[in-house]
Amino acid sequence: MKAKISGQLSLEYLFLLAVLFGVFAIFLSAALQLFELGLFAVDVKNAKNFALDLEGAIDFLSVLSDGSQVKLVTSPQMEWKIFFQNQQLIIETKNDSFGQSKKIGFVPSLLPRLLVFSIRQDGVVLLEKQGDSVLIKNG
Repeated sequence: MKAKISGQLSLEYLFLLAVLFGVFAIFLSAALQLFELGLFAVDVKNAKNFALDLEGAIDFLSVLSDGSQVKLVTSPQMEWKIFFQNQQLIIETKNDSFGQSKKIGFVPSLLPRLLVFSIRQDGVVLLEKQGDSVLIKNG
């Protein structure tokens, strides 16, 4: 009789352990999603700061002579796309895990000339004044 009770206790402990692992898996999944959302929020804030730096650099170049250059360095967590649309220079950051994206835009003081390009991890953006416009390229 004693062997049957200890066998039953082992099954109960095994069941309890399985439930504990199930709860842990659910918690871990939620924690990873929360971490991913936090990372996206930090990246959006970094993109806003970079947009301010970019706007300031363009304003600075507007008073300098042709051929003047400014180099900006950034470290996005996710991929950033930089493009010009509807008279605005736009930095778009995306979170592929959740399908979210955020666009940060401003109206530059000089007309930008650029192709759409992406920055990932450590990126350098080179700005060069050319007449009444500024050439923006991946440096």
